[in-house]
Amino acid sequence: MCRNRHIDGVVGPFSRSGTRSGRRWMFRAPDGGQYTLERNRMEAGVGMHTRTVDSSRAEERFRFGDRVRHLGRPEWGIGNVTRAEVFREAGIECQRVTIRFPNGGLKVLVTSHAPLERIPADGGAPPSDSEGPTLGHWAGIAEGDWLAPVARKKIDEAMITLPQKVRDPFLTLAQRIAATLELYRFGRTGGSLIDWAVAQTGLDDPLTRFNRHELERYFDRWALELDAHLGRLVHEARERQEPIDALLRSAPPGAQRALRRPGARR
Repeated sequence: MCRNRHIDGVVGPFSRSGTRSGRRWMFRAPDGGQYTLERNRMEAGVGMHTRTVDSSRAEERFRFGDRVRHLGRPEWGIGNVTRAEVFREAGIECQRVTIRFPNGGLKVLVTSHAPLERIPADGGAPPSDSEGPTLGHWAGIAEGDWLAPVARKKIDEAMITLPQKVRDPFLTLAQRIAATLELYRFGRTGGSLIDWAVAQTGLDDPLTRFNRHELERYFDRWALELDAHLGRLVHEARERQEPIDALLRSAPPGAQRALRRPGARR
């Protein structure tokens, strides 16, 4: 059994079912979901399984019927709370919430570990940095509308924007690099492209708004932004002589390829 009871806020215990090249562990949760984590990232305390949320978010109370998003797994889509119970963990009052996600299935999450965001009744867009019209709002504007040019520009911007967490100046460079490396779990083929589109748009079925060719084009532009952002963070960390070698050794293959490209800032 894994001693850590929470991975992405999912309630454990988790059973280890195997290894891969001595580097990766596969865990199976009671809800039937599987989670793969790199062993050295676990030992270093880096990774989403160690995530805790700020006290204000942990104190937020969820109720039956609430629509929520898991900020660490936006590709699960917007889920519906089917059960919520209050309990105490390490002397702190929090909730155990059962949520059915359209692309993630049924999850039992603990609010002190899972970064959950309540979605308003008319919501459906990805987390934004500021208040204002959502991607769903802009996507609903007809092509002949006088706002159509503005809508196209807003949609383009939203589809290639990296999450706030990788740009948050209040996080350390190591934390921003770790968050950036997590984004390399997405790819431009198969279901991984759809997972990325769900995370990026907040739509449960992005193919109702975009065709696959459009999603591939947007993903390619987003991936370029991601590679460039990673290069800048690593370059800044090197200049400050911050210890990031262990983090980079466990980086996904896509991130390592990006850092090896000619002209990459590293």
